[in-house]
Amino acid sequence: MKPDRRFTRRDLVIIALLLLCAVGIAGYRYWQRSMQAANPLNLGGLPGVVVFSSSDCAPCIAQKEILEALAPRYQGRAKLVRADVYQHLELALGLGVQSIPTLFFIDADGNIVAGWAGLMPAEEIMAQLESMGVPR
Repeated sequence: MKPDRRFTRRDLVIIALLLLCAVGIAGYRYWQRSMQAANPLNLGGLPGVVVFSSSDCAPCIAQKEILEALAPRYQGRAKLVRADVYQHLELALGLGVQSIPTLFFIDADGNIVAGWAGLMPAEEIMAQLESMGVPR
């Protein structure tokens, strides 16, 4: 006679609880990693621009090159920051980012004063920063 290999209701409840614990631990670890990542919106009291982008997006690469060209001009007066949308997914979703690149202009108090979806030319970035009180 073969032994009965059926799971009882108690066995299924225990298995379900173990799975929930495993999922909860994995979710908590993900949350910890995402909270430890630096918040790209914290510009240390300087005004600036934060660009949500990705390394595998052609317009994002072009935007990165524009920011790199402008960075020496604004050194010490404004911050130009690139934030990978996949590393800061919760923040990007919370800000309503739906396409990349997306730029957010942030004043010295840390408030978002303007936003832009898509590739933004250098001249428009400089004009927006100037409107925020950052001289060219």
